[in-house]
Parts: sequence; structure tokens; C-alpha cells
Amino acid sequence: MRVEQIGNATLYLGDCLDVLPILPKVDAVITDPVWPNCPPGMLHGADGSQQELLARSLELVEADVVVVVLGFDSDPRFLTAVPSKWPYIRSQQLPYAFPGYRGRLLAGDEMAYVFGSIPKGRGVIPGRAKTKTRAKERIGHPCPRQDIHMRDLVGWWSRDTVLDPFMGSGTTGTAAVALGRKFIGIEINPDYFDLACQQIDMAQRQEALFA
Repeated sequence: MRVEQIGNATLYLGDCLDVLPILPKVDAVITDPVWPNCPPGMLHGADGSQQELLARSLELVEADVVVVVLGFDSDPRFLTAVPSKWPYIRSQQLPYAFPGYRGRLLAGDEMAYVFGSIPKGRGVIPGRAKTKTRAKERIGHPCPRQDIHMRDLVGWWSRDTVLDPFMGSGTTGTAAVALGRKFIGIEINPDYFDLACQQIDMAQRQEALFA
């Protein structure tokens, strides 16, 4: 296990099933796990056990809110992996201005599914995040999330500390840093871990510059 401390972000290189038992309670888990229809071999865990991996990881978590991001064509029955201790709250669309195609499917919005308890003082929680007008540039990860979407999710569902046990390229972490939250991220792939460290370090530097 390798640990990097970058400002308010604590990043772990390792298996989340090994790291999660040693972590404190957080107020929000906001994550883009390995999707149920992820092509085999694309990401660690894309071997048919995606649902089991999500279930086992969340059983090890203490948090008030869990937010799971899925693609428009991901089977929502995958979400039965979320333990019942977090009641379902709502879904939120993560919209794109210019959808593409995936075979015969018009590739539309991604979805965030929220479980747990609504943070106090949040007001009326919308059903849509801000619209992403352009695709995110490729940065060395096969499926990076959109910065504007993750900022909306972090802004609505966290108050203090955000945990992402499937950190990937670190988009949840950069959103947390930009909004002044503490962040804990876990990634098993060394290349993606190094990429996340770079992205989050850059976000920290930008935040310090504007401050």
C-alpha cells in the first residue's frame, strides 16, 4: 500500500477492500465504480464481479450519503449492491449538450443515484446537474468523468469529507479540492493512481493560487 498526502487529499494506492477497514467515517461516498457493462479487461474488477466488488466495498464504509454514478446503458439492478442501511433518496441526471451514439442507442445522459440521508441546509435538490457542453479530453484513463458533473455532486451531497474508493483519474478528488472539501481516494491501478495524484496536485495549486 502506498499513501500520498496532497493538501487536504489523502490518496491510497491499493485494493479498496484492504484500505476501507482502516478509514474513519466520512459524510459522503461519491464514486464511479466499475460499471456492470464495462468491457472485460478494461479496468481492474471488470471480470464479471463488478456488483460483488461494489457490495463488499460499501459494507466496509461508514458514511451518511452514498452517490453512485452509472452510464445511461448500465443496468440499474446493479444498485442492489448498495446496502439497505442507506435508503434511496433520488436520481440526478448528468446531462450532455451533444449526445453521441453507441451502436443503435443514442448515447444520452449519465445518472447519479443517491442513497442515505439528505444533508441539512441543502434546500431543494435538483434532478439535473449542469450540462456538459464538450467531452472531456483524454488524459490517460479510458472513461474519465466530467468535472462539472462531479462538482455538482460534491457540492450537493458533501459537507466535509468525500471518499471515492474507485478513484480512477481523480475527478471526484479535483472537484472536492475545488470546493474546499477533504478527500480520500483509493485506486488499485498504479498508472491511474499517478494520474490522479497529478490531477489533484494541479487542482490544489490552482486553489492556492486563487486563494
